Order: sequence, then C-alpha cells, then structure tokens
Amino acid sequence: MRELAHNDSLSAAERGEQAREVVRTRGAYELRYRMQIVASPSVAEMSEEVFRELRGLRDRIFAGDTYREATYSEQRIRYVEASRRLRAAMRDEVQVELGL
Repeated sequence: MRELAHNDSLSAAERGEQAREVVRTRGAYELRYRMQIVASPSVAEMSEEVFRELRGLRDRIFAGDTYREATYSEQRIRYVEASRRLRAAMRDEVQVELGL
C-alpha cells in the first residue's frame, strides 16, 4: 500500500484498483478470520481495528490520495499505531502463556 501511495507513474484509478487488489489477494481477509478464531477476545478486537485501519488506507488510496495528502498520512498513522498496539498485546499474551 505504501508503495502505491508513492507511485506517481500510475493514475489515481490504477492506484485505487491495485490497492483493492492488494487487500483482496495478499491474505488480509484470511488473517482476519484466523485471528477471530484463535486469538483471545481482546487481541481479536485489536486485530479487527488493524483491519479497519488497513481498509481505511485502501480507501484513501482508492479516493486518489498519495503520500502527499494529509488524509493519507493521518490514516497511515492510525494504521501503524493500531498495528503497534496489536503486536504489543500479542507479545504480552505470549509472555503470560509462557510464564515469562
């Protein structure tokens, strides 16, 4: 997605279609469902938040945003922050399960 937002050689429509394709074909939906099945409720909810922010990023690119637009940058920050929170929660759960 980041690469698409930085790609000036594609039209906005081409970037948007490729953004949709990335989310559709790179395992985002599969990982979402796997997290709903195997993760604890709190981690599963955090993974849903990451997925929502990823779709928001896709939607910004589909709307024609590039990395130069504030709306894209704000959405990317929300996605990165949600991802960091999810990773931290997952590490915490593993440590508890392993008794560390």
